[in-house]
Amino acid sequence: MKNPQEVFKIVDFDNETTITTAPKEIVKIILLERRKYLLDSIEYYHKNKQRGVSVGLELLGSRLLSLFLELVHPLKEFYSPDDFEDIKKKVLSNDYNSFESAFISIDKWFYDKKLTKIDTITKYDRGNVEEENLTMGL
Repeated sequence: MKNPQEVFKIVDFDNETTITTAPKEIVKIILLERRKYLLDSIEYYHKNKQRGVSVGLELLGSRLLSLFLELVHPLKEFYSPDDFEDIKKKVLSNDYNSFESAFISIDKWFYDKKLTKIDTITKYDRGNVEEENLTMGL
């Protein structure tokens, strides 16, 4: 994954060949980076738990909360109000199982938006366009 500092380009108005990155792409990279940090903290938590080291949920909880706050509005649009409140309650809890459930719900948004979906092959409709238009009344 690219470092956000490498993605940002300063526009040189005297040079016509300057290339910049679209803000939408920068936001995608930032969100994926936050997700990666959260996954790293989950890995850290499990690694230490398996070693028998006493580990708190502070790092995991704070990274989950920051990702959630970054995605509040998209998640409100994606989930029903009840589901959104359930995710919010789980994010604000201090229980690993709730954190895991909230992450899975948030990760579903990433998958649906094709940010983490691996199979992104476009499926083309090879049907009869005229026939479909007639059945739809067009």
